[in-house]
Amino acid sequence: MPDLMNDREDNAAFEREFEQVRIPLLRFIISLTACRTSSDDLLQETFVTLWKKRETYEKGTNFKAWAFQTAFNLVRNHKRKDAKNLEHRMPSDKVMDMIQQRYSDSENLWEMESKFLPECLQQLPERQQQLITRRYVGKVSLQTLAPEWDLTPNALSQLLFRIKRSLRKCVQSKQSMKG
Repeated sequence: MPDLMNDREDNAAFEREFEQVRIPLLRFIISLTACRTSSDDLLQETFVTLWKKRETYEKGTNFKAWAFQTAFNLVRNHKRKDAKNLEHRMPSDKVMDMIQQRYSDSENLWEMESKFLPECLQQLPERQQQLITRRYVGKVSLQTLAPEWDLTPNALSQLLFRIKRSLRKCVQSKQSMKG
């Protein structure tokens, strides 16, 4: 006979995990579809898919990565099914892959549970430290920050990408020296 208490606890834990990633996941889906209505539907479809496959999820693994990959696959499938609808165009697969990588890079940077990240941040020039802090801690938009840096939002996004890549390399280097 199944243990109903464990099932309820597992279901509640699953729902908590999903709730923690719901908003970042919606933002990710919006970045891939550029359509809020489709994104809401795809978020719901992602939840249903994850719920149906919850038995296959291994506790202790990265739930967020699993959810994001599931959403990415659903968006890609949605795009293929909807390819004939000229009114609703989604980015090409190549662009979607680039968006996924950039989003993953920015999310993963702040998920690095490393004692080395603060040290690596300190090694950045002061102005770059301020930019990282305002953008990711203060959640200031690219549109607001760009004029302060005398850059376009796209150029500022590229700069942030390079800074994050530098931070990641620094952390990885320090981890490999200690590891």
